[in-house]
Amino acid sequence: MRRLNLIIAAALIALTATPTIGHAQEAPRLAKAKQVIEFALPPGKTREMLESLRPMMEQAMSQEAALRGQVLPDGASERLFEIMSEEMESMMTGLKPRLAPVYAQTLTEAELDVLISLYESPEGRSILDKLPLITNRLSEVMATDMQTFTLRVQERFAVEMQARREVGADAESPDANSDGEQDPQ
Repeated sequence: MRRLNLIIAAALIALTATPTIGHAQEAPRLAKAKQVIEFALPPGKTREMLESLRPMMEQAMSQEAALRGQVLPDGASERLFEIMSEEMESMMTGLKPRLAPVYAQTLTEAELDVLISLYESPEGRSILDKLPLITNRLSEVMATDMQTFTLRVQERFAVEMQARREVGADAESPDANSDGEQDPQ
Protein backbone atom coordinates (compact mmCIF):
# COMPACT_ATOMS: atom_id res chain seq x y z
CA MET A 1 0.00 0.00 0.00
CA ARG A 2 2.81 2.38 0.90
CA ARG A 3 4.51 1.64 -2.41
CA LEU A 4 1.27 2.43 -4.31
CA ASN A 5 1.01 5.76 -2.46
CA LEU A 6 4.60 6.60 -3.40
CA ILE A 7 3.95 5.77 -7.05
CA ILE A 8 0.80 7.92 -7.06
CA ALA A 9 2.66 10.80 -5.38
CA ALA A 10 5.52 10.54 -7.87
CA ALA A 11 3.07 10.50 -10.78
CA LEU A 12 1.27 13.57 -9.44
CA ILE A 13 4.54 15.44 -9.00
CA ALA A 14 5.60 14.49 -12.53
CA LEU A 15 2.25 15.54 -13.97
CA THR A 16 2.25 18.89 -12.23
CA ALA A 17 5.90 19.62 -13.02
CA THR A 18 5.76 18.73 -16.72
CA PRO A 19 3.26 21.42 -17.77
CA THR A 20 5.29 24.08 -15.95
CA ILE A 21 8.39 23.13 -17.89
CA GLY A 22 6.38 22.92 -21.12
CA HIS A 23 4.69 26.27 -20.54
CA ALA A 24 8.02 27.97 -19.88
CA GLN A 25 9.34 26.69 -23.19
CA GLU A 26 6.14 27.64 -25.03
CA ALA A 27 5.78 31.14 -23.53
CA PRO A 28 7.35 32.96 -26.50
CA ARG A 29 5.17 31.00 -28.92
CA LEU A 30 2.06 31.76 -26.88
CA ALA A 31 2.92 35.47 -26.79
CA LYS A 32 3.34 35.45 -30.56
CA ALA A 33 0.08 33.56 -30.99
CA LYS A 34 -1.71 36.21 -28.91
CA GLN A 35 -0.20 38.87 -31.16
CA VAL A 36 -1.49 37.06 -34.26
CA ILE A 37 -4.98 36.85 -32.74
CA GLU A 38 -4.96 40.56 -31.92
CA PHE A 39 -3.97 41.38 -35.50
CA ALA A 40 -6.64 39.13 -36.95
CA LEU A 41 -9.42 40.01 -34.49
CA PRO A 42 -8.93 43.53 -33.18
CA PRO A 43 -11.77 45.10 -31.19
CA GLY A 44 -14.66 45.96 -33.50
CA LYS A 45 -13.62 43.48 -36.21
CA THR A 46 -16.51 41.14 -35.49
CA ARG A 47 -19.00 43.99 -35.93
CA GLU A 48 -17.35 44.83 -39.25
CA MET A 49 -17.62 41.20 -40.34
CA LEU A 50 -21.29 41.07 -39.35
CA GLU A 51 -21.88 44.33 -41.17
CA SER A 52 -20.61 42.73 -44.37
CA LEU A 53 -23.18 39.95 -43.91
CA ARG A 54 -26.03 42.31 -43.05
CA PRO A 55 -27.75 42.39 -46.48
CA MET A 56 -27.85 38.60 -46.59
CA MET A 57 -29.13 38.41 -42.98
CA GLU A 58 -31.88 40.94 -43.70
CA GLN A 59 -32.93 39.05 -46.83
CA ALA A 60 -33.05 35.77 -44.90
CA MET A 61 -35.13 37.38 -42.15
CA SER A 62 -37.58 38.80 -44.68
CA GLN A 63 -37.89 35.46 -46.46
CA GLU A 64 -38.43 33.61 -43.18
CA ALA A 65 -41.12 36.09 -42.13
CA ALA A 66 -42.81 35.84 -45.54
CA LEU A 67 -42.86 32.03 -45.31
CA ARG A 68 -44.68 32.39 -42.02
CA GLY A 69 -47.09 34.96 -43.46
CA GLN A 70 -45.63 37.68 -41.26
CA VAL A 71 -44.19 41.12 -41.86
CA LEU A 72 -41.14 42.23 -39.92
CA PRO A 73 -41.85 45.18 -37.64
CA ASP A 74 -39.98 48.39 -38.36
CA GLY A 75 -36.50 48.28 -36.87
CA ALA A 76 -36.55 44.50 -36.32
CA SER A 77 -33.54 43.77 -38.53
CA GLU A 78 -31.64 46.69 -37.00
CA ARG A 79 -32.35 45.41 -33.49
CA LEU A 80 -31.37 41.87 -34.43
CA PHE A 81 -28.12 43.17 -35.87
CA GLU A 82 -27.38 45.11 -32.67
CA ILE A 83 -28.09 42.08 -30.50
CA MET A 84 -25.93 39.88 -32.74
CA SER A 85 -23.10 42.44 -32.67
CA GLU A 86 -23.18 42.68 -28.89
CA GLU A 87 -23.30 38.92 -28.43
CA MET A 88 -20.59 38.29 -31.04
CA GLU A 89 -18.27 40.85 -29.46
CA SER A 90 -18.91 39.31 -26.03
CA MET A 91 -18.29 35.83 -27.38
CA MET A 92 -15.07 36.88 -29.11
CA THR A 93 -13.81 38.58 -25.95
CA GLY A 94 -14.13 35.26 -24.15
CA LEU A 95 -12.92 33.22 -27.13
CA LYS A 96 -9.75 35.10 -28.03
CA PRO A 97 -7.77 33.96 -24.96
CA ARG A 98 -8.64 30.37 -25.84
CA LEU A 99 -7.57 30.78 -29.48
CA ALA A 100 -3.97 31.72 -28.75
CA PRO A 101 -3.04 28.34 -27.21
CA VAL A 102 -4.50 26.59 -30.26
CA TYR A 103 -2.32 28.70 -32.55
CA ALA A 104 0.70 28.18 -30.28
CA GLN A 105 0.23 24.41 -30.20
CA THR A 106 -0.42 24.12 -33.93
CA LEU A 107 2.04 26.57 -35.48
CA THR A 108 5.77 26.74 -35.03
CA GLU A 109 7.41 29.89 -33.75
CA ALA A 110 8.75 30.49 -37.28
CA GLU A 111 5.24 30.19 -38.74
CA LEU A 112 3.87 32.62 -36.16
CA ASP A 113 6.71 35.01 -37.05
CA VAL A 114 5.67 34.83 -40.71
CA LEU A 115 2.07 35.66 -39.82
CA ILE A 116 3.16 38.58 -37.63
CA SER A 117 5.39 39.90 -40.41
CA LEU A 118 2.53 39.56 -42.88
CA TYR A 119 0.00 41.29 -40.63
CA GLU A 120 2.45 44.11 -39.84
CA SER A 121 3.00 44.78 -43.55
CA PRO A 122 0.74 47.08 -45.60
CA GLU A 123 -0.30 44.07 -47.72
CA GLY A 124 -1.12 42.01 -44.65
CA ARG A 125 -3.22 44.80 -43.14
CA SER A 126 -4.98 45.18 -46.48
CA ILE A 127 -5.76 41.45 -46.56
CA LEU A 128 -7.15 41.61 -43.02
CA ASP A 129 -9.26 44.62 -43.99
CA LYS A 130 -10.64 42.75 -47.01
CA LEU A 131 -11.55 39.56 -45.15
CA PRO A 132 -15.10 40.75 -44.34
CA LEU A 133 -15.66 41.52 -48.03
CA ILE A 134 -14.32 38.09 -48.99
CA THR A 135 -16.56 36.48 -46.37
CA ASN A 136 -19.58 38.34 -47.74
CA ARG A 137 -18.84 37.38 -51.32
CA LEU A 138 -18.20 33.76 -50.38
CA SER A 139 -21.51 33.71 -48.53
CA GLU A 140 -23.28 35.01 -51.62
CA VAL A 141 -21.58 32.42 -53.82
CA MET A 142 -22.40 29.58 -51.42
CA ALA A 143 -25.91 30.67 -50.39
CA THR A 144 -27.84 28.73 -53.03
CA ASP A 145 -25.66 25.66 -52.65
CA MET A 146 -26.06 25.72 -48.87
CA GLN A 147 -29.84 26.02 -49.16
CA THR A 148 -29.91 23.03 -51.51
CA PHE A 149 -27.51 21.12 -49.27
CA THR A 150 -29.59 21.82 -46.17
CA LEU A 151 -32.84 20.79 -47.84
CA ARG A 152 -31.32 17.57 -49.21
CA VAL A 153 -29.85 16.64 -45.82
CA GLN A 154 -33.17 17.35 -44.08
CA GLU A 155 -35.13 15.34 -46.66
CA ARG A 156 -32.79 12.34 -46.55
CA PHE A 157 -32.67 12.36 -42.77
CA ALA A 158 -36.47 12.61 -42.51
CA VAL A 159 -36.91 9.65 -44.90
CA GLU A 160 -34.43 7.53 -42.92
CA MET A 161 -35.97 8.43 -39.57
CA GLN A 162 -39.45 7.63 -40.89
CA ALA A 163 -38.21 4.26 -42.16
CA ARG A 164 -36.68 3.52 -38.75
CA ARG A 165 -39.92 4.45 -36.99
CA GLU A 166 -41.87 2.17 -39.32
CA VAL A 167 -39.47 -0.73 -38.77
CA GLY A 168 -39.60 -0.12 -35.02
CA ALA A 169 -43.39 0.04 -35.04
CA ASP A 170 -43.58 -3.24 -36.99
CA ALA A 171 -41.16 -4.95 -34.58
CA GLU A 172 -43.16 -3.78 -31.56
CA SER A 173 -46.51 -4.87 -32.98
CA PRO A 174 -48.11 -7.64 -30.85
CA ASP A 175 -48.85 -9.60 -34.02
CA ALA A 176 -45.21 -9.51 -35.22
CA ASN A 177 -43.19 -12.72 -35.34
CA SER A 178 -39.45 -12.90 -34.67
CA ASP A 179 -38.66 -11.64 -38.19
CA GLY A 180 -40.71 -8.49 -37.61
CA GLU A 181 -43.36 -9.73 -40.06
CA GLN A 182 -47.03 -9.96 -39.23
CA ASP A 183 -48.29 -13.39 -38.19
CA PRO A 184 -51.18 -14.60 -40.35
CA GLN A 185 -54.38 -15.06 -38.35
